[in-house]
Amino acid sequence: MRRSRLAIYILCSIILLGHAAVARAEKRPLRLAYTEGLLSGVNETDARLAIQKLLVYSDSQQRFDLSTQLYPTLDAMLQDVKANKLHFIIMLAVDYLNNPALQKEITPILVSANGNKPGEEYILLVRKGLASADINKLRGKKLIIADGAPGTLSELWMDSLLLGKGLPESRQFFGTINRASTYSKVVLPVFFDQADACIVARDAYDTIWELNPQVQRDLRELAHSPLLITALYCVTSIVDEKSTQDIIDIALDLNKSKAGQQVLVMMRQKRLQVYRPVDLEATAGLISELERMRMK
Repeated sequence: MRRSRLAIYILCSIILLGHAAVARAEKRPLRLAYTEGLLSGVNETDARLAIQKLLVYSDSQQRFDLSTQLYPTLDAMLQDVKANKLHFIIMLAVDYLNNPALQKEITPILVSANGNKPGEEYILLVRKGLASADINKLRGKKLIIADGAPGTLSELWMDSLLLGKGLPESRQFFGTINRASTYSKVVLPVFFDQADACIVARDAYDTIWELNPQVQRDLRELAHSPLLITALYCVTSIVDEKSTQDIIDIALDLNKSKAGQQVLVMMRQKRLQVYRPVDLEATAGLISELERMRMK
């Protein structure tokens, strides 16, 4: 997932550099903020160098002052948001939902989309040789999930699934939970009988079995999640309506440019789409239900 997280930096640069082209006559500061949870495992220096490289290949006459800031805590980011120091934020949807104070200060404008649907569906896969479709058969077994933000979200979904069946949460239920850097490294150990189960994004799994149909013949889906939002793209109150719309317009056209397509592929996303409140309902419901079950 390292490449996908690094691509987040490049993606934001493309969006905001495109916005700069709309407003060449005025040098405008645009400060990007990221939460540490979203970029877990990323070398920040490498990410900054990627942005600088993109700037070199952009129009040399750009009069846009772009800077980035990685925040180790949400409280630190919230403090700078309230101080009007930030313009554009990418963060975990879970962090957004769990922070009412931050929700009052920022506005989601974009989410990732696969086809015409926002978010990502996660599936629990096992080998077809598993004795039954009873998830309890996986107690004490080895589970593989993605690292970074997708792994965090899929583990929360698994916690909810297990608690809903009266079973312990993932870390108590499974004997081992390993994280892998790519979805192929998540799925193939189960295919080769080196792990008992895995959680993978359906879109990524479809790509894997299309390349190797034997994978689909040997694995089966034990459960699936609703469409869940991994990350939100948000603006703060100091970004005016025109600037917000410019960013949205450029983001929606990312899949029409070669550079934009490359970044979207690296992030395992087809495109971005305009955020609607309904897009977060399933993710919010998951978090709410998980909290309710944990309090029992």
